[in-house]
Amino acid sequence: MKKYFIACVCAFCLSVSSQAAVLNTSSMASVQMQNSQPKDAGVQFLKTFYLRFILDDMQQMADYYTKRLTANARKKLADDYEYDCMQGECLAWWMFSNTGQDPDINSMRRSLKITPVGKGWYNVNMVDAGNPILVKVKLVKKNKSFFIDDYVAQ
Repeated sequence: MKKYFIACVCAFCLSVSSQAAVLNTSSMASVQMQNSQPKDAGVQFLKTFYLRFILDDMQQMADYYTKRLTANARKKLADDYEYDCMQGECLAWWMFSNTGQDPDINSMRRSLKITPVGKGWYNVNMVDAGNPILVKVKLVKKNKSFFIDDYVAQ
């Protein structure tokens, strides 16, 4: 009787174990499928914009990102430029980070979070020296490329 009972318990354990393995494998596949789905392209554009330009060396990428502004955003950045413009077009790029002097760039890079909120608008959240920053950025898409159309620094 004991041998039969042990055999039944072992068979039950094996059955439960194999079912759990099947469930675990299918849930892992589901997670992998979710992770492999394409992310919001607007989020990716803004993440690159912030990490390679706003929170990095602005001089190297200024020409590239100036071409990624609509006339509306370009005019708004020029109007928000508060200083004497010594040469060419001067744009208030700092409006995208809304920081004071000597920002903690590393903190801002680590805390960068971009969330779509609808109708082309994205919330860009960062933390600079413990201070939360929120910038709202509007993107438009033309010929499969994103362009910055508006922003609200809060």
